[in-house]
Amino acid sequence: MVKHLPGADHRKTGRSPTSRSGQISFSPGIGSTITWGHFEQRSIQAGDSSCCPTEPRWVRHPKPLHRRTQRGRRHTVLGFDGIVCSDRMTQVSEKFFRFVTTKEASDWGVEHLTIPDRCKMSIDAGVDQFGGQTNPETIIALFASGSITEDRIDDSARRILRLKFEMGPFNDPYVDERASATATGAAVFTNAAGTPTLPLTGRPRLYVRGINKKTAAHYCIIASSPKKAAVAFISTPSPTERRIRKEIRSLFFAEGDLRFSRRRLKRTLKVCNRVPTIVSIRIDRPAVIPEITDEASAVFASFDLADDVLLDGVFDSLSPACNLPVEVPASIGAVVRSDEDVPGTENPVLPHGRGHTHEGWDPS
Repeated sequence: MVKHLPGADHRKTGRSPTSRSGQISFSPGIGSTITWGHFEQRSIQAGDSSCCPTEPRWVRHPKPLHRRTQRGRRHTVLGFDGIVCSDRMTQVSEKFFRFVTTKEASDWGVEHLTIPDRCKMSIDAGVDQFGGQTNPETIIALFASGSITEDRIDDSARRILRLKFEMGPFNDPYVDERASATATGAAVFTNAAGTPTLPLTGRPRLYVRGINKKTAAHYCIIASSPKKAAVAFISTPSPTERRIRKEIRSLFFAEGDLRFSRRRLKRTLKVCNRVPTIVSIRIDRPAVIPEITDEASAVFASFDLADDVLLDGVFDSLSPACNLPVEVPASIGAVVRSDEDVPGTENPVLPHGRGHTHEGWDPS
């Protein structure tokens, strides 16, 4: 599933679209037309079988662009014949024990409508599946009142079932564990400081942080401090700025400042200055890390990988073979000066598409 639909993720100040603070879609530049057309066409050409658009409130278009962004554009203009799945909890808020809101309904721009009216608007726009919702009674009531037809329901059911059969869970539901070891997402790295650190060989004395030590012990000798190590390996999530809101789920979404806190950055650089260091950063956000790329011997851009998969990449059991899907900006100033809806910043540390393997650079 490709998410979220381009043209709906240019959020003012870069806030997460899953929360109220990120509800505004903002297009100060011309990028809305560039990313919308280019990304959609490329994703469909690549075999996009389902997509997930967000539900933005547009600055220049106060009314929701449901028909344009979903059925009208993807199915009619671009020839897309797959599933359109709404973002999670767009109709009804998610509650924990009916008292605590874990995810506020992202009904941006249509808060004044009733839940059945929101639901009908989405179905008329081409939504086949509502993400995270468990209230079929709304669909049943709309059908009983004649607001939606049986043919419209059958159309969505046909799309959803067709994909299920194409994926094969009914005919062959089992995973080939041997094949999955080679298909699991590999990481991208760059030899930042010019030190030929990777791949590691033998069983070096390794200082690890952010990695399960029992898992790492299968690959190396664990050092208790950087002073006692030949190499250090630090794994860290992307930078985030935690904000207390009324919905608990917002605490688990990375958003806000793209820089690490001073304390966290200082701890990482202290290790880099003591011993050749490999830093793995979960790159679900284009982190601003010029200090780390300058001081670390190598930087992995990982994508939510298990510890053993990361270590396989470090020790050459699984050679990294991906290219960066985002760029790594040179500074937070470059990010602020760029438009929300135009790709790229000035002089990035690592440009979009940069990649590396143990054998050498792959510029493609």
